[in-house]
Amino acid sequence: MPSKIEWTHWPGFRGETLNPIVGCSETSVGCDHCYAVRTAHRLAGNPNRAVQAAYRGLTHKTAYGDLEWTGTVRFRPEELEKLERWRKPRCIFWCSMSDMFHPRVGVEWFHRILLIMIAHSEHRHIVLTKRPVRMFDAINFFIGSFCGGHEAVWRRMTKHIAWGVTAETQELLDERVPWLVRVPAARRFVSIEPMLGPVDLTRVTAHLATWFPRRLAGMPPPDKCGPDVLCGTVLREDAGPFSPCRCGNRALDWVIVGGETGPGARPMDPDWARQVRDDCGEAGVPFFFKQWGEWLQWDYDPWDPGDDAQRVFTGPGEWPRTVYRVGRKFAGCELDGQEHKEFPCEG
Repeated sequence: MPSKIEWTHWPGFRGETLNPIVGCSETSVGCDHCYAVRTAHRLAGNPNRAVQAAYRGLTHKTAYGDLEWTGTVRFRPEELEKLERWRKPRCIFWCSMSDMFHPRVGVEWFHRILLIMIAHSEHRHIVLTKRPVRMFDAINFFIGSFCGGHEAVWRRMTKHIAWGVTAETQELLDERVPWLVRVPAARRFVSIEPMLGPVDLTRVTAHLATWFPRRLAGMPPPDKCGPDVLCGTVLREDAGPFSPCRCGNRALDWVIVGGETGPGARPMDPDWARQVRDDCGEAGVPFFFKQWGEWLQWDYDPWDPGDDAQRVFTGPGEWPRTVYRVGRKFAGCELDGQEHKEFPCEG
């Protein structure tokens, strides 16, 4: 279906979401107010029986009235047929109602989806996960099974696919991004959404060891060294020292930032977003600021909204930052009076 997610609106492409897999389970703090679980619960009551059957049983209400995933995951192969009917180029966000690398997603499902993505290079494909270790394993298994173990062949086949991870905090960034840069991808990105704490991408190094055999042997990851993921290139351990960024070979090609929306949305300190914007600008990495979420910094206090609708952030900034719960539409997507809607370059 047509997507309202702004970062699917690549220039020259129509944004779409496609959900051949539905159902999920919580894996980190960013899942606390998941929009997908609310959407799945609503679709389970859709008058269309086919939609009901696809989403029924994926969610349940707790004793406190909160919605949770049940852990059930379903494959909907009929969704893949939509690509055959599309004539105009799309930018497709895959599995927005699930995670393509959920533990209950079978390898056969992943291979069917991936082969469809490879066959339709006229579109741009976006895959986002909170489980980068499984993504690393699945992609390397595919390379060994379908590409004869040749990463160069894989890169040519998938140059129109962007692989990304969600990292809501610095801790999750440190955990997930090093796995992302180990994925042999033509294009990688990070989605810091919802942004729940200060994040410093320059703290995450792009060092790559020959990690797969180390992991099989139960050995710990190598010590962090080399440049950060914004300024480093992705080179194997035996490929020599790290060098400055080269087009098409950087560790990260895109960074997305956004605040949380919906019931219970948590506020974002404006300085958190500013730091990522400035770091990306210095490194020349495209920066996309999606939205503030439900909260917005307000320099004047025309009313007293109550303690539940305002937060004051202090810290490294020169002045305290007060944010108010004003709603997603009013909060908008301007950062210091400017929209940031940058996309990775083609090629």
